[in-house]
Amino acid sequence: MANQIFPTNLRARGLNFAASGGAVGSIIAAQTWPVGMQNIGSKTYFVFMAINLVSAVIIIFAYPETKRRSLEDMDVLFGDHHSDRNLVRGDNYSDARPEEINVPHKAARDSV
Repeated sequence: MANQIFPTNLRARGLNFAASGGAVGSIIAAQTWPVGMQNIGSKTYFVFMAINLVSAVIIIFAYPETKRRSLEDMDVLFGDHHSDRNLVRGDNYSDARPEEINVPHKAARDSV
């Protein structure tokens, strides 16, 4: 999901940061696990379980539903209100010309 929430022009950089964050999280977990097992024993499992449960609650209630949405719709859903207009309709703010992109509007895609 990380690559879908970023605006089109920042998607590659955002995915890079998301992957780096995942790697840093893995390093933190790998470094804290032996210390936790040595100091509090099997209670370390419950600490990690609590972190996962809190994360799940945040994801369920704070993240919008992205099922069956196109990447163009993600831009609008996550606040980039200009990208749909720029890419599909080709207004003056876009760097690309509309004939180069050929993305049908959502209403046209849904009618098929």
